[in-house]
Amino acid sequence: MRWIVIVGIIFLIWNTNMTNSNHGITKKYEIAYSYIKGSTIADKFCRDYLQLSLEDCRIAIADSSVFMEYSVFTSELIKMYEDKTYKEVIEYNFQRDRDRKLKFEPLSVKEILNLPQQDIEANLGLFFSVPYERTLMAELLASYDPGKSFHELTQFNIGVVFLFFFDNDGNIKKVLEKVVHYN
Repeated sequence: MRWIVIVGIIFLIWNTNMTNSNHGITKKYEIAYSYIKGSTIADKFCRDYLQLSLEDCRIAIADSSVFMEYSVFTSELIKMYEDKTYKEVIEYNFQRDRDRKLKFEPLSVKEILNLPQQDIEANLGLFFSVPYERTLMAELLASYDPGKSFHELTQFNIGVVFLFFFDNDGNIKKVLEKVVHYN
């Protein structure tokens, strides 16, 4: 009987931790998605490259997360590294980047965000990374085709990459943004 009680308590603790962890992941995706939809760089990207307002740009979120490297922001991260606030996070993320790639397991972003059926005529594709520690990356790509992979879509295309830093409560602390041109 004791073992049943002990196993039950362990299961409850594990289940609570998993629920809290999933809630934290969901919150990060939701906050990042809201930020991107209202960002001035996304608006400028739509106007400059698609000749549309942000309201007219239709964004489709990719089904699952993809692996994204921090190297897009190398110069910005070097500057941030000097700030003690970000030093630990940046050091940890760069040291673990190779391990993250080797152990990468995609998440179903659409399921996490509980999104309705999306517009197949979207002109922008939004891809998310898996949240890692207190960071999350996202990329908004032009010329979206749901039948193509992230790798295929980044060939000879243009996009906006976002790197979100979150505080311990899961709120955005800082965001790096950059327009990238793929050859």
